[in-house]
Parts: sequence; structure tokens; C-alpha cells
Amino acid sequence: MGKGPAPRPPALKLLNGRREGYDSGGRKVNAGPGFKREPLGPPPPDLPDVAAAEWASVAPELDRLELSKAVDRTSFRAYCMAVQRLHDAQAEVDRDGLTVPGSTGSLVKHPAVAILEAAERSVRAWAQEFGLTPSAEGRISAQAVNDADEDNPFADGATS
Repeated sequence: MGKGPAPRPPALKLLNGRREGYDSGGRKVNAGPGFKREPLGPPPPDLPDVAAAEWASVAPELDRLELSKAVDRTSFRAYCMAVQRLHDAQAEVDRDGLTVPGSTGSLVKHPAVAILEAAERSVRAWAQEFGLTPSAEGRISAQAVNDADEDNPFADGATS
């Protein structure tokens, strides 16, 4: 049986909901375990430059949307470090090219290409988890709801 897409966090469902406490389909959203939402804060001092810059750039938006909590710091750090690996591997490929001489002298794929590809997958996966991809952004865009809208069958909670 197929796995399907990962469920979105309740906060993301509610951002696109038709009214308070309901998702875009008019279904009641379980608030979840009630983690305390708090800012991710400044980048950890031991993050490399590119990872720290990514943290400083993205964390404020997650905080603004109230999508972060203290226990997310490790996961968000993994996302930022994947961005750092992506940057570092790309710099090596840019410097040396896609191929390098192998042990027999023939050209082989640069080892950094494999690191680059793995980092791309990792960044994409972590970005999806935090709602940072274009498709995720489309799902979490906030929409104004008018509870008196007669064209909206879910505006007053009615389902038929």
C-alpha cells in the first residue's frame, strides 16, 4: 500500500483554513499535542557561514508564522547544514568541473557531484518539512475568510 504525502502540521492546515479551527476543506483540525511555540532564535554560534546565513534568513519567517518550537532547532539545524553542504559541494564542482581524472587517468564523475546530489535531496526534504518549497508555500498561504459569505458552504459550518 502506498504511503502518500506526509501529513501537514496543524498550524499549516489552519493557515489555509476557511475559518478558525478548520482546514481548507471545512474539516475540524485537531490542534495536536500543544507544543509551546517559540522563536528559533539566532543561529547557533558554531554554524558555518552559509548555514548561519540560511538560519538568519529563514528562521524569522518560520517564527512569524508561529511554525517553530524549541524542539525544532535540531531539525532546522539539519536543514541549514544541508544547505551548507549543497553550497560547499557546488563550489568544488564549479572549481574542478563535473569530472576529474580517475586512478587510471580516465575521467570519472567528481566525488562532489554525489555529495551535491545528496545535499539537494536533503535540502528539498527538510524544506518540505518546514513548508519552504513552492508547492508547500501554495498550501500554506493565508486566506481571509468571510464568515458571512453566501457562496462559501463552509462559512457557517454547514456541510450541505
